[in-house]
Amino acid sequence: MTGAISHLQKQAQEVMRQKPKWQSYFQGQMITKDDYEFISNFDQLNTDARAKLLSDPNARNQVNKKSLIRIYLLVF
Repeated sequence: MTGAISHLQKQAQEVMRQKPKWQSYFQGQMITKDDYEFISNFDQLNTDARAKLLSDPNARNQVNKKSLIRIYLLVF
């Protein structure tokens, strides 16, 4: 059983290391242009800058709540 869990953990780590191809999500109309631009910029930030951006009310107001929820679900 431990071997199976270890294997699944390795697979999960591999998936987490892969970056989504946001251009495909945008082209497939699963996210809007604004979402795509926000996510693309967000991906380039380090951990501290991400936390700061997400805690900044002015930055959050630039993306509507529906989009922000969708971004959270895709990114996290």
